[in-house]
Amino acid sequence: RNWGYGVSLDDFGGGPSAFNLLAAVEVDMVKIDGTAIASAQAGTKGRAFLSSLTDLCRRLGVESVAEAVGTEETLKFVRDCVFDYAQGFLFGRPSANPADFVKPADTRLFRSGAKRPATAQLATRLGY
Repeated sequence: RNWGYGVSLDDFGGGPSAFNLLAAVEVDMVKIDGTAIASAQAGTKGRAFLSSLTDLCRRLGVESVAEAVGTEETLKFVRDCVFDYAQGFLFGRPSANPADFVKPADTRLFRSGAKRPATAQLATRLGY
């Protein structure tokens, strides 16, 4: 932080991560593992769990990212859970070419009236 870098906790929910890790480690962003997103989407209690997690993140001042968003159905699900960002194939495929990440975002994916990013990003802000 002294050098101006933020701290992200990646793959949260995909292994031995726990809620107390959010309190024990000073992080700026939590990226929820794609397998946790898929499991939550398939389960009956998943939406409540992820909504609680994103609420906890907001209360702690930590931004949340939903990984592995590959369909508009999954995008709707993570929006309903109130994630700050979404990342996945729906927004772009992995590439070694930096120019691939400066093309205009697909505005159909964003709510009407929401601030739209000027460019596609690795993690797309979900403006509410």
